[in-house]
Amino acid sequence: EGCSIPAVEDRAIQLNQLVYVLVCIRCGCKEYGWTDAEGQALTSSCVNLYHLVELLVKPATASRECSFVELMAEGPQPCKWFVSHWWGEPVCDFTACLRQHAKDRNLDRAARYYWVCAYANNQWNVSGEIGEDPSNSSFRRAMRKASGTVSIVDKDAFCYTRVWCIYETYVSTLEQAAHQHHGSERYLFDIYTNENPDAREAVGITDGIAAVDGTGPKQARRKRHREWRFPFELIQKALDIKVERAFASRESDRRMILNSIAGVSDLTAPPDTSHPGYDLLNDVLHGRFSAASFCKASSLSVDLAKHASALSCSQLQTLCLHFGGDCLEKLVDNAVVILASNLPETLLDLFLGFQGCRKLTDVSAAALGKALQRLKHLHKLELRLSTGPQITDDGLCAFAQGLASRADSLEWLALDFCPKGGKKRISEAGCIALAEGLEHLQLLRQARVSLAPSSRALQKSLAKLGLLTPTQNE
Repeated sequence: EGCSIPAVEDRAIQLNQLVYVLVCIRCGCKEYGWTDAEGQALTSSCVNLYHLVELLVKPATASRECSFVELMAEGPQPCKWFVSHWWGEPVCDFTACLRQHAKDRNLDRAARYYWVCAYANNQWNVSGEIGEDPSNSSFRRAMRKASGTVSIVDKDAFCYTRVWCIYETYVSTLEQAAHQHHGSERYLFDIYTNENPDAREAVGITDGIAAVDGTGPKQARRKRHREWRFPFELIQKALDIKVERAFASRESDRRMILNSIAGVSDLTAPPDTSHPGYDLLNDVLHGRFSAASFCKASSLSVDLAKHASALSCSQLQTLCLHFGGDCLEKLVDNAVVILASNLPETLLDLFLGFQGCRKLTDVSAAALGKALQRLKHLHKLELRLSTGPQITDDGLCAFAQGLASRADSLEWLALDFCPKGGKKRISEAGCIALAEGLEHLQLLRQARVSLAPSSRALQKSLAKLGLLTPTQNE
């Protein structure tokens, strides 16, 4: 019989309940011969939410005219994660994405509540649930309660041509961040798809490190391994998305949402065809995909211009790039120069792992040092240029000059320049240059520096800064 849940934001669906929906779909197709609007027989692998609302959700809720969640729940089920998606995505793929998301994030049972509009909104009174102002809609109320958004991407990235998906991306990446209080948990934006023919599981691009990536020095590598399976062709499509071209089933919705993004007070007015607000959202969305694919693009030897441009404008505050796999043999200085010159100036936390990349030289170290002069907000930096890159005193000196420019921001630092096999390309002169750079970093609270030679100059600099962590020789 279910229950009554007046607050729509408390009508999230539990992951196990979504699995039960799959059972209903299989039964409907096999036992009841479900067909689409044209009378074509449906299979469980192709049933989407357009089908499901007409074949299951509305028939099941007809007597009560309530939401589908109210039919299944015993009480309020507050939103933990908001799901942004296109209704044309097969429900089985949709569910596979959320299963993988829960696994990657290691969500316990209490956190596996996903707000899905088709199940949360009363399909007998959708306009009443949404209202006339997106900021007061059921979608927005659910996102205010959520820890983050899971954006589910179909094989053609069609979801990003739907204006409601665009609005959900806008709120998740820009509006939530703007209203976030200092010290509060950061609102997350994870991207998942089940459209990789070479994978047995759905794959996701997570906002930062996920629980499945573990802890310690190998977590960046695990994140790269996991996200490497995200289809590169799908990322290429996402990089071409333009939010101003999004459409809706109702023209009034398109006007309302584009005007909201543009900050226009009259939500019913014809929206501008171009606007800085659209450009900003395009930059943020493209940047998420660029950050997740830059390493792979480098290994494929494709033109990095589009990825670099997207990264530069991304507004990202955290970036983690681990260059492994084919990059060990293929990554060249020019790619690192392009990356360094396009790192977003909004960065607070930066990890770059180039260990083992055999073709890198002092050119890369110098480019990264030059980039630090632009990253005026950078608090945390970890750079690995060990066991492969051929860095000498010249490269270390050039990098140290850039490092010194971060005197007013850098608080945490980890550097690894150990050469392969203990070959000493860096002498005491290079260590002294780095030591002088470190002495400028008056805000530094923690440091770990790994070099082949044991350097008294470096130890002295760290001691002068009052850091207990000695220079490591690994």
